[in-house]
Amino acid sequence: VGGNFSYTNNAGGSTTINNFGPLKVPIAGTINITTSGGSNPLFSMERVQNSTNGGTISVQNSGFVTFAYDTLLVAALNVNGYTDGNTDDFLQNQITGTVNISDDASNTGSHYFRRNTINGNTTITNNSPSILYESYQGSNIYNGNVTLIRNNGTISFSYDNPSFVNQNLTLNSTTGITFTDTVKFAGNTSGFIEQLGTQPIIIPKMFMQKNSSGTLTLNDSVTISTKLNFNGGNIISSTANQLKFLDGSTQADASATSHVIGPVTKIGDDAFTFPIGGPTSLNTVGITAPVGATSKFSAQHFLASPTLVGDTALRDPVIKKLSNCEYWDVKRLTGTSAATLTFSFEAPCAGNMFYVTNPSALRIAHWTGATWENLGNGGFTGTTTGTVTTAAPVTNFSPFTFGSINLALAFLPINLVKFSAAKQNSNVLINWQTRDEVNIREYEVQRSSDGINYTTIAMVQAKNLSGTQNYTSIDTKVTDKLNYYRLKIGDINNSYKYSEVQKIEFDKNYSMALFPNPAKNFFVVNTNKKITQLQLTDLSGKIVKQFIQTGSNRYDINNLLPGVYLVKIEAAENFETLKLVVQ
Repeated sequence: VGGNFSYTNNAGGSTTINNFGPLKVPIAGTINITTSGGSNPLFSMERVQNSTNGGTISVQNSGFVTFAYDTLLVAALNVNGYTDGNTDDFLQNQITGTVNISDDASNTGSHYFRRNTINGNTTITNNSPSILYESYQGSNIYNGNVTLIRNNGTISFSYDNPSFVNQNLTLNSTTGITFTDTVKFAGNTSGFIEQLGTQPIIIPKMFMQKNSSGTLTLNDSVTISTKLNFNGGNIISSTANQLKFLDGSTQADASATSHVIGPVTKIGDDAFTFPIGGPTSLNTVGITAPVGATSKFSAQHFLASPTLVGDTALRDPVIKKLSNCEYWDVKRLTGTSAATLTFSFEAPCAGNMFYVTNPSALRIAHWTGATWENLGNGGFTGTTTGTVTTAAPVTNFSPFTFGSINLALAFLPINLVKFSAAKQNSNVLINWQTRDEVNIREYEVQRSSDGINYTTIAMVQAKNLSGTQNYTSIDTKVTDKLNYYRLKIGDINNSYKYSEVQKIEFDKNYSMALFPNPAKNFFVVNTNKKITQLQLTDLSGKIVKQFIQTGSNRYDINNLLPGVYLVKIEAAENFETLKLVVQ
């Protein structure tokens, strides 16, 4: 067919197009087919191939249906309401376009969807008591979204071959959708899996096979009953939507580019390594076998300072310092089993001289709610990267991190407690506080006008002292209305890390003034900002008086000796120091 092909049958009767034809039927143009007769015992189309997109195929209320070996470019392929006692078959088609397939509630024949490649979104609905066998005797490849709707009967997904889902997988069922073989989440595009109904998502065998930037987000919890293999792309879980492993199930081949970001739950009496980490790092924790098939543990890695969960100054005296880079939350959800834990120290925290040089100096620290207790070092692997195991089985669970008993061998990252920037008249005051510095060379104060390109405006030498240290720098050359500030922290081995970013905006509507000035019995602060701190000092910086903001912003200075004072005012992001003459 050198042009377009169109066929319409609204009167009924069978439709067979190249039925059992041994050769492809080429169509140069679009293809448009509509059949909707009430007495239509069958529809069959085989080895039809068209070359121009835009047409539509609509098969409504047919008897049994066969699409086999077709290569179709269409806007949509809709096959709905088919019913018969024969076998319905969608075999080895390559379809570019939206595919929508659903049977009638009266259908009594099994239907098969096998060895197809769909370059578009696919919706499969089972309305009858029949079984729909998907990926039967060959894999289906879905390059668009897949939606499975089960209103009756059974949808057996990945029946005896893997199904490749390269974007989203959506289920809508209360029961009746089963997974038998492997579901492979592949392709170059991130996707999600979710259940719009109430049936739990239980997948026996699952395979992550996306490229390194592709992810699979769990919009509902997913349970693995046999095995999960990692071979590319991360799974994104959450507290509400977790990845769960049943008793006897396993995971394999987790890596820095393919693992779980978020919590993972393991049920059962098996030893297990939780395949967890950050966006670009694998940071596992392993547990020895608990007692009882109903024991349940969960674990999650946080690429953040453990100060978020417990004061790192409250620690066992033998531990000289705690990591400021990462921690794990390991929970025992059911059961009473103790478990020995093995934590990995890997990138991005480890892997260079800035973290660990000899893991013999590491100890596992556990936050009890009041202190970081020392759980010892029962064995380790590696040097700058590797694993450390607790000295004994753990009975109490919650956050864990690494501690060091020898800061020359395992000094861990600097503990940056606080970093802030505030306006001071037309300048910006930058303050930061650290704890337990070791092998830190210097701090670079950096400024940016766009939050992307930074310039160093000050260099401050590190003190390298234990305990808390405070630093200050003033930016006196602010020229832009919007300014971003950060610290670049360098160690003695030329490794660097960065602080969080602080944004300062000079508001044209901002104003701050004192009157009367000179003053005698009182002064008033004229500002349109909420005052958070107000101090009166002498010229040496000694605090003479502190005030709490009043509704009128009027402050009494009775009994002050005449002279010149400094009024230090902090309001929102603004920090002002104004001179006040007292008569």
